[in-house]
Amino acid sequence: MNKRNLKYQQIIVLLFIAGILYYGWLYYHPWITALIKGSFIDKDFNEMSYNIIKSESGFYMRFFWQTLRFLSLSLLLVGMFKYFNLIQEFEKKCLFTEMNYKALMKCGNLFMMYSAIIFMIRLFDPGKNIIGFGLTVFIGSTLLTFGEVFKRAYLNKKENDLTI
Repeated sequence: MNKRNLKYQQIIVLLFIAGILYYGWLYYHPWITALIKGSFIDKDFNEMSYNIIKSESGFYMRFFWQTLRFLSLSLLLVGMFKYFNLIQEFEKKCLFTEMNYKALMKCGNLFMMYSAIIFMIRLFDPGKNIIGFGLTVFIGSTLLTFGEVFKRAYLNKKENDLTI
């Protein structure tokens, strides 16, 4: 494997993690500000029409959904950190190992869990998501597919090692 390409990939993953944190906080910050001020009608909410809250109980219900949406980003962050560690394993030229295919499967499962949570949240709260539902389903299913490919390659490698 080309180490330079792997370094670029690590940089992209780190930028993606930083972007998730930045945009997650940027989106969630007005909700925290309104909660601290004790005012559920805040000038920051005027940017998006679905954020207009007509009652205090409505604010707390929306705040609950926004908090759940914000906390679900941790699934993406954990998945990206696992992927970052996987790239480091690739640098060591360890491709088809048990740890690698399990890491790919975990990353894929985390992305799919995030997608399922966001899908359920959108049933109750049509707010904006930081990362699109379709994108995370695509990335999660791709990681799961590659995880299965790596698993089969690992099992074939293990079987070939036993044969010799």
